[in-house]
Amino acid sequence: VAYVHEKIIAMTGVPTTAVQVDDSKGIKKVFNKILGYVSPTMIGIIPIMVGAGMCKTLAVIIGPDLLNIVSAESPLYILFNMVYNTMMYFLPILLGYSACKTLKYDPLYGIFLGALLVAPDFRAFIGVADKFSVYGIPVPVADYSQSFLPVILACVVCKYVLKFFEKISPTVISAILVPLGTILVMLPVLYGVCAPVGGWLGKLFGYLFQLFDNPNVIIRTLGTIFFAVAFPFLIMGGMHLVVVNFAIINWIQNGYESVIFPPATAYSFAIYACSLGAALKLKDKEQKGAAWSYFITGFCGGISEPSMYGVVLHYKNGLLSLLLGCAAGGLLCGIFNVKTYIVGGLCNVFSFAGAFAAGGTYNLIVGVVMCAVSFVVSAAASYFINDYNTEL
Repeated sequence: VAYVHEKIIAMTGVPTTAVQVDDSKGIKKVFNKILGYVSPTMIGIIPIMVGAGMCKTLAVIIGPDLLNIVSAESPLYILFNMVYNTMMYFLPILLGYSACKTLKYDPLYGIFLGALLVAPDFRAFIGVADKFSVYGIPVPVADYSQSFLPVILACVVCKYVLKFFEKISPTVISAILVPLGTILVMLPVLYGVCAPVGGWLGKLFGYLFQLFDNPNVIIRTLGTIFFAVAFPFLIMGGMHLVVVNFAIINWIQNGYESVIFPPATAYSFAIYACSLGAALKLKDKEQKGAAWSYFITGFCGGISEPSMYGVVLHYKNGLLSLLLGCAAGGLLCGIFNVKTYIVGGLCNVFSFAGAFAAGGTYNLIVGVVMCAVSFVVSAAASYFINDYNTEL
């Protein structure tokens, strides 16, 4: 779509962005602004997450955990793991760049703020109480290498600090005064405010997810069933990005995610299966061909919208067929504690197993079984339950 869009814009001269008016007020407006900043910032680094995450998957597949083609001491095994670890370690730098791009100012400032959080000289003070200070003010020291909120908060403040110095600086010395003044002001803000507050909020998000990622199998299973069944409605309401952002945060905190992404993967295969059931049951050649195209688009390409609007919301009982598959997948997800170790990318038959494989053989098997059960249940329900004589 992106390539076609680019060509059409070039041919027609239509502006690349539309004017959007946010007429919401109060808390809703604040929420929309926060989401409008955090979502593109997090999504902006997904390509790197995908690439580095797949390197981790390759290491697991060829390493001693699965195929045992290479040993844990193999240079190739070490290299693939190093790529993934590098992405996680320098995550604040990646997010700093993405945040500044979202806020539309020089991303070098975001890169530098992220680098300050993982600087070796700063990290050397971890565990050494009351030894690090900014302008004589003691500040807490922690490991921010896999943090997300400190740099995201700092980039917002930095934008206004930068504008202030650009406004007051004489032109003849602005090249020196603007970056110097911005850095000098941001040092106490970053280390004394944004880093500790961001770290605290990050832990709060983690605690909220731990309510569902529970050792008690009953509580955990109820949570995964709930999210699996809720995901179609979140998609229809355009609210799925909210929980996806929380899931990314949880993944950053723990190195895996077991509350949102596994049930969402089960949902994906359940909705693809709805189109398969329709394609097998429909008699009309045109409708049958459309259903096959929806199935192939999803199963092979990871795009669920055609199945959603072409089958699930088009025929009577279509939504019920989808929810049955989602519930079955959510049930297995909670019972077997399925985890996702890689985020980003499209969920299709060619790529979905990689997110499970990084967790080892057991997690790969239960992840695949979860998706297969969701697929079979929804395909059967779509074939036997849906009323293809009644369009909604």
